[in-house]
Amino acid sequence: MTSPSPDSPDQLATVAQLQAWMNATFDSGDTARAAWVLRVASGWARTVAGKIWPDPNAADFPVTVQGIVLASARREMENPRRVVHEVKGPESASYLPAAVPPDFFTEAECKFLKRFRPGGGLFTIRTMKDDEEWTLGYIRVLGSSRPIPYFNYGDPGWFESEKF
Repeated sequence: MTSPSPDSPDQLATVAQLQAWMNATFDSGDTARAAWVLRVASGWARTVAGKIWPDPNAADFPVTVQGIVLASARREMENPRRVVHEVKGPESASYLPAAVPPDFFTEAECKFLKRFRPGGGLFTIRTMKDDEEWTLGYIRVLGSSRPIPYFNYGDPGWFESEKF
């Protein structure tokens, strides 16, 4: 595996920015590791967001996305084994699952990144006629041949109403 240059074009943040974020100076080994972590975090951020973001220096690039990449990279640099609970005696530790990105980004970070997904936020809900939770209860009105939807599932009167 070849390591990326300290500031690869694939990265949404630079190693220098990560050093400033962490208030630290990296040696050559940490610089190479930081570059790799930033590259992977940038790829995952692009995947979650569904955006390419080819140039993080562009005027339309959201600075919050850069902050999310830096924050996640900092967590990975400081806690690569992802220990979330530790007891010294008689030695116990809990780890986050290795699956990423769900545990790499926090819930709030994922929620922010997902705002950039294309599609306008539209979604579909599958319903079936026999699915009682989604079946409306109808009532008949005198003088009309069409029933009127009136009850939601569980409302008083729903069980006695007509369902279509």
